[in-house]
Amino acid sequence: MWRLPLGAALLAFWASAQDPWSERLLATVPANLAFESAPVTAPDGRYQVEYTRCVFGRDGRFVVYCAYRGARGVAMVGERIVGEFDYLHDPVVDVLREHHAFRAGNRIRPNQERWHAIVDGETGPAYDWIGVVSLGRGGVPAFWEQPGAKVQSDGAYSRSPQQFHVGARTGKKHDDGLSLLLAAWSADGTRVVTAAEHGGTWSLLIADAKAERLDKKSFAFVQDVAIAPDGKRVAATVVEGGPPLDPGEPPLPGEDAGKHLLIVDGDRLADGLDGFAPPVFTGNGKRCAYVFLRGEKMGVALDSDKQPRAEHDFAGQPVWSPAGAAVCFVTAAGSVEPSARFEARDVYAMAGSTFALRQRRVPGDKVETIVDRCAGLAHVTFGPLPQQLAYAKKADGQWRLVVGDTVSDPFDEVDKPQFRDDGKMVAFGARKGRELWWKVMALR
Repeated sequence: MWRLPLGAALLAFWASAQDPWSERLLATVPANLAFESAPVTAPDGRYQVEYTRCVFGRDGRFVVYCAYRGARGVAMVGERIVGEFDYLHDPVVDVLREHHAFRAGNRIRPNQERWHAIVDGETGPAYDWIGVVSLGRGGVPAFWEQPGAKVQSDGAYSRSPQQFHVGARTGKKHDDGLSLLLAAWSADGTRVVTAAEHGGTWSLLIADAKAERLDKKSFAFVQDVAIAPDGKRVAATVVEGGPPLDPGEPPLPGEDAGKHLLIVDGDRLADGLDGFAPPVFTGNGKRCAYVFLRGEKMGVALDSDKQPRAEHDFAGQPVWSPAGAAVCFVTAAGSVEPSARFEARDVYAMAGSTFALRQRRVPGDKVETIVDRCAGLAHVTFGPLPQQLAYAKKADGQWRLVVGDTVSDPFDEVDKPQFRDDGKMVAFGARKGRELWWKVMALR
C-alpha cells in the first residue's frame, strides 16, 4: 500500500485545520526565481520556453508550481524548494486536490538521465526514465518506467521494454514502445487505464494496486484514454490501419494513413472523422461527451449524436454538470496549431484567437453562447446550485473569476474554483505578482 510520507501527512493535517473560507497569503515566490525558463533547444531543433502555472490544493492547503533558474526548473511547494532539475513538468493533483506530484529528471551523462516522481514534496527513487505521472485518489502515483534507458546521439531515447508502476506495485515488462501517454484514474481511485505496446500493436492496459490486465483488442496506436468516475467504463482514442496523421498530411510511400476511431467499452462509438479527444463521462458514467475533428474544423458531440456538426476552429474538453443535465465547452475562432488541438488542459489563451463559452442542455441539441469574444477562458466549473457556473475570463492581460454577476479582482493567474457545499461562497487560488493567495468571494 502506498503511504503518505510523514512530513507530507503533518503538512496536510496543518493545512486542513485552516479555515478554507478565509483569505490568506499562502506563499511568496522567491525573488531570485523566474516565471519562465531561458530558451532551450528541443530534440527536434526548435527553441521552446516553459512557463509557470500554479496549482492550488483543496481548501488552499498547498500551492505547487515550477519556477525557473535559467533553463533549469525548480520544483516548489509554497516557498520550499524541493529540487532543481534539467527537466520538470507542471505539477498534477489527484481528483480531490489533496495530493500533488511532479515528474522531474536530470541529465547525468551525455547518454544517461535520472528521473523521479516527486509526490507530496518527497522525491522518490531514481529511474533511468519515467513517463508522465498521474495521481489517483489518496495520492497513489502511476507512471511508466523504462529500465536501462539511454539517450542516443540524435537526442531520442533508445527503445527497450517498459513496466507500469501503480503505487508500490511494479508491473511486468512490455514491448519497446516509449509510452508518453498520461494514465487516467477513475475518480474513486479503484482503477487506472493506460496503453502498452505488444507485438508491434497497442492495447489498453487496466490496472490497480494489485494487478494489471492487457486488453485483447489491439490497434496501430492508442492516442489517449479515459475512464468513468466509478471505473466501470473505459474509452480510448485510437488509430488503426496505419500511422496517425493530421488532415492533409501525406503518408510515407507505401503506407496508408491510419483511421481514427473512438472506442468506448470495446465498441466503436464514432468513426469516419479525422481525430478525437478522449471523452468525458458524466458523474454516473452513463453518458459521455467528446471533441472531434473533421477536416480543419472541430466540434463537440454526445454519445447519442449521429451526425455531429464541426463548425469551430478549436474546441476544448467538455465539462458536465453534476447531474448530467448540461455540458459546457470552450471554442475558439482563429489559427490553432495542429499539435494543440487535443491537448488535455483547462486554460485556453492563444495569440490571434478569440474564445467563447458555450452550453448544451441535455436532452436537446440547442447550444447557448454564455460568453463570446474573450482573450482567454479557463477553469469552467459547475457549482452545487442549479445553473450555477464559474469560469475565469481574460481581458487586458489579466484573469478574473466570474460566477453569475460576481466578478473577482484581476490577477496574473487564477486556478480552478472550489464552491462551498451550499453554493453561497467560492474560493480559488490566485497569483498577483510574486504573491500566491487563497481568495474567497461571497456569491449573490
